[in-house]
Amino acid sequence: MLDSRAYKNSNRLCLCDQMKGVINILGKSQIYEIIDFMKVLYPHTKKLIKNNTTVEVWIEILGDNTTEDIKKAIISFSKKEDYPPTPQAILKELESQFKVEMKKTNAGTYIIWVRYCDELIQFKYQNKAEAEELFNYLRTYPPREDVRKLSEELIIQQTRYYRGETYYNPEILEEMEEHRRKTWMNMKINEYQNQSQRRDKK
Repeated sequence: MLDSRAYKNSNRLCLCDQMKGVINILGKSQIYEIIDFMKVLYPHTKKLIKNNTTVEVWIEILGDNTTEDIKKAIISFSKKEDYPPTPQAILKELESQFKVEMKKTNAGTYIIWVRYCDELIQFKYQNKAEAEELFNYLRTYPPREDVRKLSEELIIQQTRYYRGETYYNPEILEEMEEHRRKTWMNMKINEYQNQSQRRDKK
């Protein structure tokens, strides 16, 4: 799991607004492409028929998913079953997965969201490097609970930042205390050396 403490000392997030996931509507050509893909994957089957009824049903069930995601779900299904999946089986396979997307707005904000079949978790960054770091982590398919926790922690810290509050996690507090101790010790050493030099001059 990614430790969100790495972000807390540097992130400057804008508040995460409610945002809808991008809906990718499949067309007739995409449905035909998927069926042809399944025919190659299951050469022994003759049940895959391409017609207007098939297109309508598949679009109704799977129309808000990309062709790439559907193919991945079919491959995943094929590793468990020897028969071709129905649209309902593909949908269940898709529901067990999630999608991670990132885009840059005209205002220069980097938006990342993780879209599940029943939940959308979003993040916003002003810094490209920070956005890419989180995006690459999310593409490793971490557990949903980890993603939720990271989102909640980031929202808390950015909300406190915009309220003008100072927030530090225990690790940073420990580093600050260590720095304070070293600074105090160096000050005392310098005072002692200065006093010694004045005594020597006398």
